Amino acid sequence: MKDLIALAKAKPGQLNFTSAGTGSSTHFGGEMFKAAAGIDIVHVPHKGIPEALTDTITGRVHLFMAPFGASAGLVRDGKLRALAVSTPKRTRMNPEIPTIAESGLPGFRYDSWNALFAPAKTPRAVIDKLNREAGRALKLPDVEQRLHAIGIEPVTTTPAELDKFVAQQLKQAVALAQKAGIKPE
Repeated sequence: MKDLIALAKAKPGQLNFTSAGTGSSTHFGGEMFKAAAGIDIVHVPHKGIPEALTDTITGRVHLFMAPFGASAGLVRDGKLRALAVSTPKRTRMNPEIPTIAESGLPGFRYDSWNALFAPAKTPRAVIDKLNREAGRALKLPDVEQRLHAIGIEPVTTTPAELDKFVAQQLKQAVALAQKAGIKPE
């Protein structure tokens, strides 16, 4: 990672990174890395993860902050080289791959996340029950095992904590989009 950052600094605007499309989580992850590292790399958007992976494998693009589940098999098969993971901790699936924070950007963290949402007027009792049951399902051994196999570390939270998290994530995304010049399409 340190060598990559040094190379990008030595060759501003000559390296590129791909994403699954403008405004995608992979685009935001790449822009966050670019900003944190203080490097000038060019965004090359694709129409999805498979296309971005293909162009990374073939060398048409230099970097892709790919979802771990989508890229793990390609790393295992030697078609991609994993430099680091963007999460705060190493993954259970490949603990030998360091974090970006360990590899030269202390404090760096970019998590891709999913959440369960319901219509705004859903009664609180229904929301609470959905939350409890989803949390229970995520703790089932076979579900945990399947999620870990594709690089997903499930985290449960309360609806109130999720509301705070989403608000924080939106604020961060808006600031990053403004800084990077990302516009809705």
